[in-house]
Amino acid sequence: LLEVLDSDDNDVQAELYFYQAEAHYLLHQRDLACEFWDKSASMGDKDAARNHTTICEKGKDKLRRKRLTRMEL
Repeated sequence: LLEVLDSDDNDVQAELYFYQAEAHYLLHQRDLACEFWDKSASMGDKDAARNHTTICEKGKDKLRRKRLTRMEL
């Protein structure tokens, strides 16, 4: 479902990429997770940038979840 969703709003699109990355990570697809965290981070998502740095660059397995999503606002 996340792959089908698309948005013109960059904030929402960045969050969609973040959750796609999280889904791939939880399915043990680290390469795809890193790809989507990188896309999300390049759009300004700070949580995605932290996950990309921690998991993809440093190789640690410490997933950082979003505290409050845009959808919850």
